[in-house]
Amino acid sequence: MQKLVELKSCVETIENDTTKFYSNGNKAAGTRARKHLQELKQLAQELRVAIQETKAHRLQTDDSSSVPQHLQPHQLPPQQHMMAPQHHPQMMAPHDVSFVGYE
Repeated sequence: MQKLVELKSCVETIENDTTKFYSNGNKAAGTRARKHLQELKQLAQELRVAIQETKAHRLQTDDSSSVPQHLQPHQLPPQQHMMAPQHHPQMMAPHDVSFVGYE
């Protein structure tokens, strides 16, 4: 949860600096905003990794045999690709076959 607090703080700082940059034309605030955006990117990645590790750890510690069969994930058959409907030439309106710009 500490990463989330850092993330929120970083967003607030970015908001202040971008306001100064766009409203007042403060170039230094724009530089600071870009720096904090880079930090935000790093913090977000660290949070993503932490969430994924926690998720993987939970899956490893769960005992799937204690879950009833009807609640366990099952393998679904692969989906077939849906083909686009074919247009019948007689069903097309005259404006569908005209070429704009060609005479």
